[in-house]
Amino acid sequence: PKEITAGTLRYKPATATEAAFIGYDINFNLDQSDSQKTAIDMAEVARFDKKLKAALTFVPAANIVYLLSKPNDPKAFKFPLKKLGVNTAIEASFAPVAKVATTYSAETSYGYLRSITHADVSAGNYTDRDILIFQSVPLDIGPVAGIISEEPQVAHSHVIFRAVNQKIPDIYIPGAASEFAGSLGKLVKLSTLADDTYTIQTEAQNPSLLAEAEAYWKARRPTIVVPDANVSVTELRVWTKNKVDKSQVQAYGAKATNFAILDEALRAENVDRSLYDASFMVPFSYFATFMKSPVTAKACTTAQKKCDKDLKDEALAGSCSTAFALCNKVAASSGKLSDFTAGMLEKSNREKMYTDASLRKPFLFFVNRLMRETELSSEILAPIQAALKAYPESRRMRLRSSTNAEDLAGLNGAGLYESKAACLGDGDNSDDKDGKTSVCRTALEVSRMQAQVKELRALKDEDGSVKKIADEVESDINKKYPLKHTIRSVYASLWTERAFLNREYYGMDHSKIYMGMLVHPAFVNESVNGVAVLNFNADKSIEVKIVSQVQDVSITNPIIPGALPEELSVVRDAAGS
Repeated sequence: PKEITAGTLRYKPATATEAAFIGYDINFNLDQSDSQKTAIDMAEVARFDKKLKAALTFVPAANIVYLLSKPNDPKAFKFPLKKLGVNTAIEASFAPVAKVATTYSAETSYGYLRSITHADVSAGNYTDRDILIFQSVPLDIGPVAGIISEEPQVAHSHVIFRAVNQKIPDIYIPGAASEFAGSLGKLVKLSTLADDTYTIQTEAQNPSLLAEAEAYWKARRPTIVVPDANVSVTELRVWTKNKVDKSQVQAYGAKATNFAILDEALRAENVDRSLYDASFMVPFSYFATFMKSPVTAKACTTAQKKCDKDLKDEALAGSCSTAFALCNKVAASSGKLSDFTAGMLEKSNREKMYTDASLRKPFLFFVNRLMRETELSSEILAPIQAALKAYPESRRMRLRSSTNAEDLAGLNGAGLYESKAACLGDGDNSDDKDGKTSVCRTALEVSRMQAQVKELRALKDEDGSVKKIADEVESDINKKYPLKHTIRSVYASLWTERAFLNREYYGMDHSKIYMGMLVHPAFVNESVNGVAVLNFNADKSIEVKIVSQVQDVSITNPIIPGALPEELSVVRDAAGS
C-alpha cells in the first residue's frame, strides 16, 4: 500500500458570497509512456480524499476538491471521480499559489545591500556589514548584516538559526534583486517584521543613516567569553553507568552533556533507548593531548599538497605557501600542533584572516589538513576503540563534535563544527577506490544513494554544480570510515571557515576552544529525517514545529537542490488541549 502521497494543498479563504475551499493535487509517478503521462490514479485520489476530509474538519467536506489541471481532465475524470465521492474543480479557476514574503528572523539592521552568487560566498567575498540578496541561500554563511532570498528557505536551517542568533533580518522576498535594484551597493536600513512585511531605507531618505549604522555595527558585536574547559578529566563516560549532570559540560562539551541528560529523561519516561546503552562521551583532555602531537616535515608537505588541491576550484591554488612556511618552522623547532595554531592566530595575522578571504582560506584549509595528517597516539585511539567494541563491527557509529564554544548565551553554534561516521570494520588502510562498500554500509543505503545519483543527473545543470554533487554522492557509495581518520576529522572541524568567522566576530579566544565528542550508533535506513523546535510561550502554551524529509534526506543540507521539507505545527494551550 502507498505510504506517502506527494502533492499540494491550496487554501481558498471564504468571501462574502462563497465559503472557504481546500483544493489539492497529487504528484503521480511519471514512469509511464508519453501517451499515459496525463493519467490520474482515481483509486489513489479517492483514498487520499477520504483521509483529507477526515483530517480537515474546519472545512465542509463538500468544499474539499481535487484540482484537475489538464484541458481534457474534466471530461475524462470529473464524473468517474464524483462516483467515488470526490468533488473536483478546474485548477486554473482555483486560487493561485501566491508568492508572498516570509520572515524568518524579524529584526532591524544596517548594511550595504549586495546581490551575491554562491561562488562569491564560497570565495568569502562579503563582510559582516553586508546585507546579501541570494537567489537561493547557501547551506551556510559567515556573519553578515542581513539575508534576503528570492526563493523560500528551508525552515530550521543553519542559516536561519544563525540569523536569529545574530539578531539580523532574514526574509524571503520574490524578485528582491529587481525590486531593490536602485539600492544595490548602497547603505540601507532593513527592517523585517513578524507579519512578513519589510521596509528598506536609504541615505537619500535618512541623511543620518551612516551615523546610525556606525553605532549599530559597534554595538552588535558583543564579546562572548569562552567558558573554561576542564582538561583534567580523562574518563570516557558511558552515561548509562554513571549519572550525568550539567556541570560535566566543562569536561565533555555542550552537545555530549545535553544529549546524555536528554537520554536519561527519555528513559525515565519509559522510552526505549536501549540502542544507546553503551554510548559514551569523550572528554576535552583527549583533544588537549592531540594538540600536543609533534608537527613533522612530512605532515607539512602532505598538508600543503592537499590544501592546494582543496583550493584549486576557488582560484587559490598555490596560496597555501605561507601556512606551509609556518608549518616547516614549527617542525624544525620540534614544535606541536598547538604551536602551529598559535602562530596562525598571532594578532595581526588573525585580524587579516578575518577580513581577507585569500589569506583566511589557505590557513584554515591547511590547518585542517595538517590535523588530519598528524599521527593519532594510542593514548587517544585505544580507549575509544575499546569502548566501541560494545557494538558490532558492522554497526556504523557517529562521532559528534561537542565543544565549549556552542550552546552559549548569544551563540548556539548550530552547524559550526562537524560530526563524522566511523566503522570499526573498516581497517586503517581501507581504500575508497577498491570497488567495495564500507562494512557498515547497508544495501538499502546503497540503493537510495544510487537513486539520488540518477535523480541528480537528470536535473538541469547550467553551471556543473549538480554534476559535482552527483559525483560526490556516487563516490561516497564506496566511502570507508576508519576510526582514526574519523577522530582527526572531527578535531580538525574546529577550524571550519564558518566556525572561525563566528568566533572571531564575537571576539572569542580561539586558543581556549576545546573539542569533546559524543559517540553513539549512527541512524541508518531512516524512514524520516527531521528537526523539532519547541517554543514555550509566556501564556503557558507550547508550540511545536517539526520539519521533516522522507528517508535520510537532510533538512539542513539536502542533497537534491531546492528540496523542501514538510512542516507540521502543533500548539498545546495552557489547559493542555
